[in-house]
Amino acid sequence: MAQIPSPSAPPETGPLPGASETAPKPPYNLLAVLAPIIGFVCSFLPVGLALGIVALQRIKHTRERGRWLAWTAIAMNSAMIVFFLIVLIFVAVTDDDPPDRPSPAAVPAKGDCFVAATAAETPTTFDDIRVVPCTRVHTGEIYALFTIDSQAPTPDPTSLRTLATARCAASARDFLPSSGIALAPRDAHFLLPDSRQWEMGQRTVGCYARDSGVRLTGPEERRTTGR
Repeated sequence: MAQIPSPSAPPETGPLPGASETAPKPPYNLLAVLAPIIGFVCSFLPVGLALGIVALQRIKHTRERGRWLAWTAIAMNSAMIVFFLIVLIFVAVTDDDPPDRPSPAAVPAKGDCFVAATAAETPTTFDDIRVVPCTRVHTGEIYALFTIDSQAPTPDPTSLRTLATARCAASARDFLPSSGIALAPRDAHFLLPDSRQWEMGQRTVGCYARDSGVRLTGPEERRTTGR
């Protein structure tokens, strides 16, 4: 009886030449890629931080790559926000400069002449005058200046006027108009610092003689006469 040959087993097939034995890598998560870029561009806004957190949540489910990119965005954006807040707090704490105030009126020098800068008939503060050359028609001439030694927060007008009247009357003896007639005490006037100037530290009082028609002595004439 003839023996029937058994069917042979199919030959084993190996991997094709050049084929890879590993599975293909998953793609990068789009939000994870964008998170550090947007976090760098918008450094002081939590955009990169939010995108990085969302990217981590998606990667957990999709198994995509980019976890380290998401963590980079979270760390970088968080650090920039903390730095910005520290700078902001530092500026707020150290910015204790007082608001800008207008500077007090400049105090004229002894021998300066001036005209009234306001409608006041007799100037009483330094804001009421404007210095002009003594060769021009002028309202008065400064013949003495003195500083009040006071640390009071506000000026006392009555005390200031009393002190200025006495000091300016005494200093008037050293001022001689070109007429040769000494000033009478009633002709001695003064300029006082107002409350705003006093608050800014100006304590100077100016004594002046009004020009009542007699030309006042100019600085060069005073030097000649030794006054």
